[in-house]
Amino acid sequence: MDMRNLFKNEPNIKNYAQGEKIFEQSELGETMFVIMDGEIDILCKGKSIAKAMPGETLGEMSLVDKEARSATAVALTPCKLVEVDENRFKFLVHQTPFFALQVMKMMTKRIRCMHKSEEKKSEISVLIKS
Repeated sequence: MDMRNLFKNEPNIKNYAQGEKIFEQSELGETMFVIMDGEIDILCKGKSIAKAMPGETLGEMSLVDKEARSATAVALTPCKLVEVDENRFKFLVHQTPFFALQVMKMMTKRIRCMHKSEEKKSEISVLIKS
């Protein structure tokens, strides 16, 4: 099931232009987003670590743990996003267990991307020092 199906009748779509920041690393975040259309670059410390595509989520970590954003999100193309606040998130988790599983998969995917990026930096550092 495509996560976009849960939001296909959503009247409140947020539009972002190419190059527009959706959120910034280190800022507080109380919502997450579902990508209805477009591609988003996920950056950590200014370096691209992942691309988010239609049907995926972003910003979920800050919604769940109430901590600052761990990355910056920038629209690579014009984007249409649905913003999900905590109340709606809890409702969706309760009503649609699939939603919770998909959010966990996205979080896991992004954390693994961040770790791979850090591993590559360590490898390059070792090579330079050799």
